Amino acid sequence: MSNLGWLLAISGAIMHFLYKTMLFQAVGGVYSRTHDRMMYRMGGLIFRMPMTFIVVLIGIIALSGVPPLSGFAGKWLSFNAILQKGYYLQGALAVLAGAVSFLYLFRLIHAPFLGQLKDHLRKVKEASLWILLPQYLVIITIMVVSTVPGILLERIGKMLAKTFPDGGLLWVESKIPFGARTAISEYGYWNGTYVMIITIGIFAILLVVQMLLQRRNKKVGQFNIVYSGERPSTPETTHHAYHFYAHYSKALGFLMVPFAERFWDWVSKQVHDIAHQLRQLYNGNGQTYLLHIMFFFLLCYFLMNGGF
Repeated sequence: MSNLGWLLAISGAIMHFLYKTMLFQAVGGVYSRTHDRMMYRMGGLIFRMPMTFIVVLIGIIALSGVPPLSGFAGKWLSFNAILQKGYYLQGALAVLAGAVSFLYLFRLIHAPFLGQLKDHLRKVKEASLWILLPQYLVIITIMVVSTVPGILLERIGKMLAKTFPDGGLLWVESKIPFGARTAISEYGYWNGTYVMIITIGIFAILLVVQMLLQRRNKKVGQFNIVYSGERPSTPETTHHAYHFYAHYSKALGFLMVPFAERFWDWVSKQVHDIAHQLRQLYNGNGQTYLLHIMFFFLLCYFLMNGGF
């Protein structure tokens, strides 16, 4: 309930609202063109809807808290707040949660946009201007806040200082002084502008290197390699997105299921096993039932006559 906690909550809520608004609009744009909600029936839309692809890419980067976007700023502040309290285990879990969030969001961009373009999507057009326009306005807002995070954080900090005057200034209580572009703590230094410039520079260098390495590559047609291992007519049999998390479920699925559910599943299995054994006796065969009746009368006869 410190000023830093309120800062994280309010700024995080504002940015999360922007991220999710952008992603929901992008998904709506995809549905408006494909009229399909099943991602495994899509694929290759990066060639037909590149503007929407960029929106989804930026959205999942921001939402998962990966530099250089503003989602990383909130996580950086939260990590510092956790470590200042000595909650090292919670800090490690927060880092793990960030990686997991990127994994589940990655499906949103992998399944519809990457892979092979499906036959029924070849005439799909980019989303309409009125759907794209608000998405790119949100992107501009996110980029500005990511480059100059103090635009948002300083204003919220001043508001909190007025609301909680006894708590003092935000950076005194939280030990994280920040300005328009920077924030400093005992664990590190973060500058939103520098992070943005360095990230863009690294991306530009890698893009140039990739283009130079591929300049002599021969372009391969989609059907020259037998659909790249996919079967467009039955995508649920080969499309990676159909069982996207199957390997994770096999490795860690037992952690996801509550103990009570596992217990009742075990009880159900035992009941079914017993019923299966009883079904061997009551199998619908008339001769078998006649044999059961004969044994029943023999048992009653011996019991009434004092046993065997």
